[in-house]
Amino acid sequence: MRLTGEDVNNLATWAGKGVEDYVADEASRLRPPKFRREVKDYVGPSLASRLRPECLRVLFEISDDYVRRCSAISGIKSRSQFLKDCRSKTDLMDATREWLADFQKELRPQILDVNKPSTALLARFVHKKVSKLHRVLEKEFETIELHQRLFKSMLESNSLKQLRNCYVANLHFYIERVGLRNTPNKQKASDTERLIAGVMSAAGLFSAAERAKGVEHAVHMTVWRAKKFIQSEFYDNDESPVFQWRPKTTRA
Repeated sequence: MRLTGEDVNNLATWAGKGVEDYVADEASRLRPPKFRREVKDYVGPSLASRLRPECLRVLFEISDDYVRRCSAISGIKSRSQFLKDCRSKTDLMDATREWLADFQKELRPQILDVNKPSTALLARFVHKKVSKLHRVLEKEFETIELHQRLFKSMLESNSLKQLRNCYVANLHFYIERVGLRNTPNKQKASDTERLIAGVMSAAGLFSAAERAKGVEHAVHMTVWRAKKFIQSEFYDNDESPVFQWRPKTTRA
């Protein structure tokens, strides 16, 4: 039995939203003009004049995605109703499977009743229809269960600490490779970190403790932690878009 377009849409509805759907639906609290102005004010005219024209747009998009992603993930994790809904769907699918199996089992004696041939014929017809429905539903249930497992797995892997490491790594990679023009090599690292500090400050991403210790010190440590995280997660130059390096070991 083939699924129609309507069936596919219904199945997507039954499966529920994925992490990326929640991120896409999350409203942004960042505004491009304010973001650009605050970054330029932070880094000063000398560094601002060396930014490539598209640099602030890209840095805004990276930051906006990160802010919305954190908000969406935090919202999902804080909603116990989400997990209750997943459990409820699982219970309903299990109950449906059990009911259909029991109903098919109850039909079998009537199919074999030679004293009631018309009833046996009807029972056989109903059993065939129910069996077909059972097979179709089972395929759809498997898809929904897979969706739920992937969603829970993605939710568990998207820790806020990991998200921040990936965000900082992407900022660092883009700024070093693309964002700045005419920057001496000996000055590149400090300018990169200063620009990251400006971007994160404009996006409102420093905690009170980080601000108290010094934003640029916090950025230096954040970049260091992001590099360590990326190096522990990726082993191949082609596998990671950020922080290219040569691995000491390879995965088995």
